[in-house]
Amino acid sequence: KLERSVRIAAVREVFEETNVLITSSQNNSGNISSQNLSEWRSQVQKDSTKFLSMCKNLNIQPNLNDCIPWTHWITPEEEKYRYDTYFYLTIFNQSIEAAHDDIESTRHD
Repeated sequence: KLERSVRIAAVREVFEETNVLITSSQNNSGNISSQNLSEWRSQVQKDSTKFLSMCKNLNIQPNLNDCIPWTHWITPEEEKYRYDTYFYLTIFNQSIEAAHDDIESTRHD
């Protein structure tokens, strides 16, 4: 259950920070208008619980199987704020258009 939750959070974070949806190939994510996606992104950034509502509303399925575990970082105990963070890799078979959020990501090269 933790692994599934962490993967969903990873897919959600990618969407929030880059406007890229990692969905199963049989989904209709390519048919979602950029305006609709932008509106959902704004909602999800304000309330992460909206991500699964968005998926249901848009009839898409996060692709958790293509999230390849890469590394796991835990901040040192002496740090004021501690994070337990998992990182994943994924492969896209086509070119994607990312858009940084100007909050957590400010540019992409």
